[in-house]
Amino acid sequence: MENDFLRFSPKRVLYSVVMASTLWVGSPQLVFSEVRDVQAILQSGFVKGQVVDEKGEPIIGASISVKGTTNGVITDMDGNFTLNNISGGVLIISYVGFQTQEVNITGKPLKIVLREDSEMLDEIVVVGYGVQKKATLSGSVTQVKGDEVLAGKSTQSVASALQGTIPGLTITRTSSRPGNEGTSITLRGGISVNDDANKPMIIIDGVEAYEWELSQINPNDVESISVLKDAAAAIYGTKAAGGVMLVTTKRGQEGKIKVTYSGSVHANIVGKRYPVANGQEWAQMHNMAVENDYKYGADHTYGWKLGWSEEAWRSLANGEYIEGMVNGAYKVLDPYADQFDAVYGTTWGQSHNVMVRGGNDRVKVMTSLGYANDRSLIDVAYDGQKKYNFRTNLDYKINDIVKTEFNVSYDKRNTSSPQQGVGHGLQDMYLFPIYNEYGQFYDTFGNNNLVAKMVEGGRNNNTEEIMRLGGKLTLDLNKYVKGLSLQTSANFRIRHHKKIERQTHVTLYDWAGETTSIDGYPDYSQGSGSIHYQSSDDDCWVKNTLEETFYQTYNALLNYNRSFGSHNVSLMAGLTGEKTGYEKYYQYRKGIANDELDDINLGDVTTAEATGGRNEVGMISWIGRLNYDYKGIYLLEGLFRRDGSSRFSKNNRWANFYGLSAGIRFSEFEFVKNWNVFDNLKLRGSYGETGSQGGIGQYDYYSTISKGNTVFGFDGTKVNTAWISSMTSRR
Repeated sequence: MENDFLRFSPKRVLYSVVMASTLWVGSPQLVFSEVRDVQAILQSGFVKGQVVDEKGEPIIGASISVKGTTNGVITDMDGNFTLNNISGGVLIISYVGFQTQEVNITGKPLKIVLREDSEMLDEIVVVGYGVQKKATLSGSVTQVKGDEVLAGKSTQSVASALQGTIPGLTITRTSSRPGNEGTSITLRGGISVNDDANKPMIIIDGVEAYEWELSQINPNDVESISVLKDAAAAIYGTKAAGGVMLVTTKRGQEGKIKVTYSGSVHANIVGKRYPVANGQEWAQMHNMAVENDYKYGADHTYGWKLGWSEEAWRSLANGEYIEGMVNGAYKVLDPYADQFDAVYGTTWGQSHNVMVRGGNDRVKVMTSLGYANDRSLIDVAYDGQKKYNFRTNLDYKINDIVKTEFNVSYDKRNTSSPQQGVGHGLQDMYLFPIYNEYGQFYDTFGNNNLVAKMVEGGRNNNTEEIMRLGGKLTLDLNKYVKGLSLQTSANFRIRHHKKIERQTHVTLYDWAGETTSIDGYPDYSQGSGSIHYQSSDDDCWVKNTLEETFYQTYNALLNYNRSFGSHNVSLMAGLTGEKTGYEKYYQYRKGIANDELDDINLGDVTTAEATGGRNEVGMISWIGRLNYDYKGIYLLEGLFRRDGSSRFSKNNRWANFYGLSAGIRFSEFEFVKNWNVFDNLKLRGSYGETGSQGGIGQYDYYSTISKGNTVFGFDGTKVNTAWISSMTSRR
């Protein structure tokens, strides 16, 4: 009886409740996402079935979906499911800890038996300067597969795709505009008054990267993403105060050359539109307010002093088009004018990716080409980004001793957006037309035509180019010293950044087609009854920013892995060095009369600004790691790093960092195995010390507690080791 109760896994119930809640909340909404395969339109129908494990017990919360569509459900408490609006195709059945299966729909009730995924415990996890077996991992490391992260998502940003996938990883955005998302990534929460200290260190194929590069690389190239927390991050020393994210790209595989194409077209639609009155509705409320004022003793003529008569306001409230002389100028009111709809609308994005993979036991290669174009909801002018990606990873095994790896990649991102109008808000009520009868931008009401600003007000063009080159040489010395290998590598990253910010004239017209302003400001010198605009070139300017960065890093690592009976030992020791050279130039001039050219020499030389500078910094580090386990049950890991930075004086240049973690796999004890409940029941704890990105010597002591897929972190000074209970349910 006890065993039956234990088999009713709390983890499975929790997973099922979460999945059911997600589907219930999301079901009324229409979602536009990537379409990687052609979707088939199925005729009305349904299919029923049950999902069980190899012992015939029902699986609660298993995911059932129709291949190539978004049609899907989850199994109930008895493992049963019913899928409507279907008459044929292939079902995909998946559940955590079990192998995913595909079953043809036959029209008859189905009984699907899922088999346990025994490879999960043998999975290799990428950690700092190497890999480890997941089952015997004692540090706080979480790894996700790139394809799993991207599944069903239309985003071309790895950072956006990671939202909600890794416990403890928080990703926020200040905007949904592609290329201007303002993405912020934190892994361990607020640990310092220095914002940079909260940011995790990003490493792509062994090379440190900027946070925003997660939005620039081709997401289809990503093989896996590992997140190192607590003691596991100590191997990266002074830069690891906010944790570490390791991104590994796909490499070649043995087999025939395989060419894969994936593409998508998606629509960006305005979701819940905030309520704003149009001209007619605003007039109706205006008239009601005036009538209420009069009712309670106010001067009923006050409301009509905006320049229009009572008759005009009442006509506008009835949906009539109003025009006439107001304050000495001919003006027009449109009951159906709508700046919101004129600015925003449905936009389309697209992405295309071609990948070539293959090889043999000596040579393996992966080459990919990617292109993506995505826009924001601003429809009246282009506001978005275009990405171009190229990558080649080559593995060449010279002989049984020498193996080489080569990497080359190029990522380019062009972000373009209007200089004026974005973020300005809706300054006026919807009373005035966007265009006059000649199709010109109309404005006699305060220079607040948002459409005109976005179309004619200039543009910001931002270009980021990243070139990466890398090589690795591995010497397998096992035939000379069993378990010994030597690895050396060199990597280079070249960044070119160019930004041109340009503001131009905005020409506005009255109803008769006469110019009312050229990017000027109101001049009330002629009296409040008649508004004139003073034309000015001072607000037409150009800013040029140019940045160049050359980053180089070199590693030499010695690895030793041996088993002595039931004792397994792994040792890594090495030396790393890195150097960064940086240059920046900035130029500015205003008073540019020609809107067609962005040449800074066209500006007023008396307004010129120019700054710039360059610097070089370097760091050398000694690193080491020791792993020990007894029969895969008792686990121990120690990490050490000694950093020396050129940023500090010789007397304060070096600092030490370390991490320690331990664990016990109770699931390997016979009495736990007899329960037939847990595949992997592990108790683990960690203690570590890392630096702050603000400078070496600023230490952070921490510990974490995690259970299942939830992580709780506690930060402070000299916190004692906290033990971690990590459970994976068998059912």
